[in-house]
Amino acid sequence: MRAKAIWGLLMLFGSAAPLFSYSDQTTSERILGENREFIEFMNICVTNFGKDRIDELGDKFLKIYQFHFNGQVCYLQSDYKNAFRNVRLSQEKNVLLSSEVIRKVYLEDAKVLLDKLAPEIIKSKNARARLYLTLGYRDRAVGRNYEVVSDASNPKLYSYKIFRYLEGIKMARRAKRYGLLALYESRDDATKRMIFNNILEEDNKSGNMFYRRFAGKADKEIHEEINNSYEKIVEWESAQPKLRPEKGGGGGGSGEEESESKVDRRVRYRKEKMTAKSIMYAEFDKAESVMREYIKDFNFKLIFSTIKVMAQMRASGTVEGPDYSGYLLHHFDNYSRIFDHQNSPTTGEEGKKTLLEELTPQVRVIGDIPREGAEGKAEDGAKGADGSAKAKGEGDTSAK
Repeated sequence: MRAKAIWGLLMLFGSAAPLFSYSDQTTSERILGENREFIEFMNICVTNFGKDRIDELGDKFLKIYQFHFNGQVCYLQSDYKNAFRNVRLSQEKNVLLSSEVIRKVYLEDAKVLLDKLAPEIIKSKNARARLYLTLGYRDRAVGRNYEVVSDASNPKLYSYKIFRYLEGIKMARRAKRYGLLALYESRDDATKRMIFNNILEEDNKSGNMFYRRFAGKADKEIHEEINNSYEKIVEWESAQPKLRPEKGGGGGGSGEEESESKVDRRVRYRKEKMTAKSIMYAEFDKAESVMREYIKDFNFKLIFSTIKVMAQMRASGTVEGPDYSGYLLHHFDNYSRIFDHQNSPTTGEEGKKTLLEELTPQVRVIGDIPREGAEGKAEDGAKGADGSAKAKGEGDTSAK
């Protein structure tokens, strides 16, 4: 009986080693993926806002990514214990940065934006606009609650604290998005018509065939175009430069214009006509329901055109109010997009360069040897106590 018990213990301990090793591997893989998502999320936040708002941002974010990078290297070396340790160090730094970003940037900006828009939204007496404004203030308060919950949680629960901070940032973004939707809803019919025409004209420039025959025309010309026969419309389109529609846009989906079938073309003509009539008669909800079928990313483009039109009207002295063009940065960030100060305000295209991409060349593998060391120039290194030469990168574990 005793021999059986001893044999059982030996079997248990014999199987423990691979079990624990497997557990370390899966745990390290999971937290590396989770931490990568945290860093990518924060990368957009700090790229758009952090450079001028957070002190020593570059050094802080570099340390966060350097520890994560070290964890990835350790994982590839099957050193799962150190992989886990490095990820924990990365998250410890990220907790501090996330707390600073949500407090100094997102919650503050959400309140400032909503407070600036509130007077004209309330003055418009538009019920939907007032509802959006209410939802914006509600989401800002929810984001603040997430911050409080994270601050009050166990200091060692790094992953949980970061997750709650990021949820708070998402709520602050949604609050600002509601505020900008309220700005659109509070406009009069003439301004909304300008906004819808701007959406359609800009989409035509990007290659969408939808509404191209009505874009930029006066009411009289639109009436004439509505009454045109199918044959005349086809003839007019045949004389126009060939365009490549956006994926998911146009009656024929993606591909060249010639790939659109006759049935799809007839359906598009009919819906273009419906849209033109709806915009003329200020039935914007009807127009929107049709346009969503043909215009990709409609919500983003609706707010983008609203900001552009309002900024143009303010510049011309037609309306008074805050600097509407300053809301473009918030708008891009609300949709997790990088804002390019040169191209994005006019084209609506997302920027490419992020802070993480700028800092990546500074990241080094632990113990990395510089180029001159690899070329046999160790003699240029510092002399050791015994007079022997040391390579410059030997034993260097710091983030350069």
